[in-house]
Amino acid sequence: MIDIVVAGLVLIAAGVVIAFASSFSGASGEGGELKGGAVVMIGPIPLIFGTDAKWTGIAIALAVVLMLVYILGVLR
Repeated sequence: MIDIVVAGLVLIAAGVVIAFASSFSGASGEGGELKGGAVVMIGPIPLIFGTDAKWTGIAIALAVVLMLVYILGVLR
């Protein structure tokens, strides 16, 4: 069980570092468009955000995968 907690904390820390580093990359520079999507899981229920259809579709696919992982973990 402790391995899952450590893995979760490592993934959260990696996400924070990537988000911080991307703010310096100039991705949203002059005239550039920033596109993306996100999934926030509250238990097995996903909240999905996206800036366009492509990224929203990717976020939906990720949400389905995360829901399946959650359900399979609960049934185990």
